[in-house]
Amino acid sequence: MKTLITISPEIQSGTPVFTGTRVPVNGELLTAMDEKGIEYLLTVDKNLQYQQNLEKFSVKVVVLFTYDNRFKTLSDKVALIEATINKSPDTDKIINIDLRNL
Repeated sequence: MKTLITISPEIQSGTPVFTGTRVPVNGELLTAMDEKGIEYLLTVDKNLQYQQNLEKFSVKVVVLFTYDNRFKTLSDKVALIEATINKSPDTDKIINIDLRNL
């Protein structure tokens, strides 16, 4: 079985990262996004809102509900995703977008 998370002092000073990347795992990723001023995190992880205290971050989480999360499948839905984000109230921390029946 492939290891999904790597912790090594040689990668991001020991911060847990996704294996094969330098991308920090959830809480660390959200903190880094806040520090860089990134406004939105697009994810298909429907449980992220239950795993993290999103109120402490300024990042808004966009959850895509889809049967297929490959780029080639989602790329033609970018305009719809962007329009939905733009229509959402500024106070929404979580924006759910259902793409399953389109």
